[in-house]
Amino acid sequence: MKLGWRVGANPAIPLATPVDWSLAATGERSWSFHLLSLDLIDPLLVQYSQTGDVAALELAIQIGLDFWRTRDTRDEEADWYDMATGLRAWRLTYALEAAREEKMPIGRRRLLHQCVTEHEKRLRPDETFTAGSNHGFFQAAGQMAIGDSIFRTDPETRSVALSRLQMILETHFSSEGVHKEHSPDYHYFLHRGFEALRVRGLMPGRAAARRLDQIARTLTWFLTPEGRVANFGDSDNRKLKVEEARILPTPTAGAKVFPEAGYAILRAGRGPRAGYLAQTLGYHSRVHKQADDLSVIWSARGKKVLIDAGRLRYGKRPDKGSALEKRGYRYADPRRVFCEGASAHNIPEIEGSRDARQSAPYGSALLASAEHDGLLATLGRVSRKPHQHTRLMIGDGLNWLVLIDGFFGAVLPPKTRQWLHLGPEWTLSADGAGFRAVSDQDVVRIDPLNAGEAVGPHLAVQPDYQGWWSPRANVFEPAPAVAFARRGRLAAVSLAFADFGPTMASMDLDGRLEGSVTLTLGDGRRVAVRLEGGRLELDVKGTQA
Repeated sequence: MKLGWRVGANPAIPLATPVDWSLAATGERSWSFHLLSLDLIDPLLVQYSQTGDVAALELAIQIGLDFWRTRDTRDEEADWYDMATGLRAWRLTYALEAAREEKMPIGRRRLLHQCVTEHEKRLRPDETFTAGSNHGFFQAAGQMAIGDSIFRTDPETRSVALSRLQMILETHFSSEGVHKEHSPDYHYFLHRGFEALRVRGLMPGRAAARRLDQIARTLTWFLTPEGRVANFGDSDNRKLKVEEARILPTPTAGAKVFPEAGYAILRAGRGPRAGYLAQTLGYHSRVHKQADDLSVIWSARGKKVLIDAGRLRYGKRPDKGSALEKRGYRYADPRRVFCEGASAHNIPEIEGSRDARQSAPYGSALLASAEHDGLLATLGRVSRKPHQHTRLMIGDGLNWLVLIDGFFGAVLPPKTRQWLHLGPEWTLSADGAGFRAVSDQDVVRIDPLNAGEAVGPHLAVQPDYQGWWSPRANVFEPAPAVAFARRGRLAAVSLAFADFGPTMASMDLDGRLEGSVTLTLGDGRRVAVRLEGGRLELDVKGTQA
């Protein structure tokens, strides 16, 4: 009330009428969306709900009616954008219910009812329902808010909304219960949304209850030991609130593979210093997909060892027909372009190749996985035309990680840079053929396991943007990055805390990663991996010291 409503670093908007709606035409897509969704009345409605503050409710209604009265002065497409319409629908329906409860003047309630009725009408047609993305959830939930109220004008509004919500619950998640938009943050907030509907009694039936329980259990695999959402794709490095974590099952240790969705996860130990290793290997649609195929993140000993780039924000679109648009990018901000691109993820950047987003979705790239003696190994393959990229990942989640990349399909071996992005708490320096990373008392060695030129460390480099990450919306911070440059069909690297470093006893592999690998671990064990025809065999000899 004193400082105004604000999103990120954008100017504050006074909570008063008339609202300067012309600001929605600035071209800042994400900020305009929040303004036109009436995010600014949310705190007022919460204040009224929790304390009965009628003045807060009156101000929220004044702002909502100001939006309604001035609708002809703005771009209709932006006003009735799918998700914004759904968000406004439930806010305005709640405000109308509260206005009736408080016996506010009939003229004001009539205007608000006209506004809600128009939202009901706009949400009804199948052709405006975005069934293929999470936006459809917000449309259907807003439609359900109207349909469950006494203000609906179409008797089928509630049943249509329920059928759409049931469809989203079944099709937007894999049969394993994993959300298929490549970003665990979207799994998290759709789970929250569906839980809110379930508690309200708007998602009835045992089938829905079982599905939501499955989705809750699955979500726990995408939480790091610190209680943060795994930041793959367009995910913030979000820490769950205590009350949010409390309603979820307790995370379990061990390995979990989701072959249909395309994820592999290993959780080693318990508590905030436990190990967490995760790999993304899926492409189900263009929605929130980044060029991160086969990338990994890793947390251990309370540190973010390997991180993902994050999302930054959804800003202006690239020009129609531009080179940027043709390369698969949805936003023009060069920082966002970096976050989406291959060089921002823990994968090889392949000179002259296309990223997977320029081709049709492939579903899951996970070919095989194996778990033995506390270790997890995965084999994944994805097309990076004109090359095929195959990755073998082996790690224990707590002490060490080995990544071996193979390339085939083109006549000449490619030039690659095998990128690794460390958390901002690490200080990196060149050390021999590799790098040494230090954070407090912890030391991690980063070494090439076959010949490669050490590149970096990079920290906040412009204008090409390397050595950055976005931990949350509208934040762009330095985070050190290194790479190993090679020309060849194999690229292998290890990361290990001090005294745990694996050494390569033998590597007999071709560009398809057909053959065998043997590692000697710092604790004396020998790890043998056999790869043939997309199959993976993992064997561990010896015992931990």
